[in-house]
Amino acid sequence: MSEYERLWTRLRSGEHVAGEFCRMNSSGHPMWVYGVYCPLLDDAGRPYRILKMVADITATKRRDADFAGQVAAIRTSQAIAEFDLDGFLLDANQNFLQMMGYPLENVRGRHHSLFVDSSERESVEYKAFWWRLRDGNYHAGLYKRLDASGATHWIQASYNPIRDENGQLTKVVKFAIDQTSSVLDHLRVEYLYRHDALTGLANRAGLKLALDAIYSQRDGAQPTLLLVDLDHMKAINDTLGHLAGDQCLITLAERIRNAAGNDTTVARLGGDEFAVLLQNGSEAAEIIAQRIVAAACEPFEWMGGLYQVGASVGVSSEGDNPSDLLKYADIALYEAKRSGRSAYRRFYKASPLSSPELSPTADLVVAT
Repeated sequence: MSEYERLWTRLRSGEHVAGEFCRMNSSGHPMWVYGVYCPLLDDAGRPYRILKMVADITATKRRDADFAGQVAAIRTSQAIAEFDLDGFLLDANQNFLQMMGYPLENVRGRHHSLFVDSSERESVEYKAFWWRLRDGNYHAGLYKRLDASGATHWIQASYNPIRDENGQLTKVVKFAIDQTSSVLDHLRVEYLYRHDALTGLANRAGLKLALDAIYSQRDGAQPTLLLVDLDHMKAINDTLGHLAGDQCLITLAERIRNAAGNDTTVARLGGDEFAVLLQNGSEAAEIIAQRIVAAACEPFEWMGGLYQVGASVGVSSEGDNPSDLLKYADIALYEAKRSGRSAYRRFYKASPLSSPELSPTADLVVAT
């Protein structure tokens, strides 16, 4: 028996029926009505007529179908989790559970902080995050979250406070998309913009950013720059090949990094030229320069053989801007190479009351 036939069977038995029904209009198109079918009974209690009252709800049905379709699409494409107003998880769809690596029974009733790094979990900002949600404030952004294995996920998410029919807040629904791949790609691009691909040190852009930061924030302390140029690199490349040259650069980069120590920016400027930036540390600069010269003279190994290069270093703490600091360090480097290499020289500006010839230190570059 069809649904339509069952309807009339019920009506003929005297039962009244109410509900939503799909009917055809005069143009042959479907429409939806809310209808009430009321059997009218004679004195013997037998139905003799059906009274029908209807309201056209086609627009409402279309709107509800559209909403339902949108919700279904969101549930299919996004990770969704529902939390109570204190942050405890009520429910989550499969996308969310797969992204975070948990079965539902392991997270239902657990606090949202389960997915947050421990340092953030105890922060005032995290507590304020839930205070704002409890006050009914929408929140959206890019968030760092941890899955069941402790791996980091970057998610683009919105946290939406939900109200009931009386306007009372009842829960928070989170819609999220995993953006980890895109964020990591962005971080890789950022890293490569600032770092040398061969050695992992900062590159020219990274050094410039460090210099600009120091000169924009310095409070009287003068930065010191060491320019390092490896000696005899051309002979290594010409006789052993560029793979040997790359190995030499990697080895020397690590030695320069170790010689420079902490709280420094070490950069490869290109080719066989490096730089070490100290935020102040003028006195330590010459000790570092000596370490670099000594470390560069140590042989490096290639294909079972030992080969030696060397390093010349120019040091400067002079200059009111990054350009001058680089220029003066380069002058000192030129003097170190001119003096026979595997040495360092330091640039000083001459005092108006002194002359270069009266400089008390023989290995200093002095200029007016």
